[in-house]
Amino acid sequence: MSTKACKILVVDDDADTREALSTALSDAGFAVEAVEGGGQALDWIQQHGEPDVILLDLRMPHIDGNQLLARLR
Repeated sequence: MSTKACKILVVDDDADTREALSTALSDAGFAVEAVEGGGQALDWIQQHGEPDVILLDLRMPHIDGNQLLARLR
């Protein structure tokens, strides 16, 4: 799979971390989307389908990373 074909979803409530990961991955040629939390990730996945990779912060308010993983399984 080429980097262009690999869709990555970054889920992190920290804006600086989210931006740094998104920029680095985009610069490397990956298709990157970034959202602020678990609820937004679920909404994004409903609208766009499952990404190839999810980079997920485990400690977030409301729906944390473990809860999101459980809902995606």
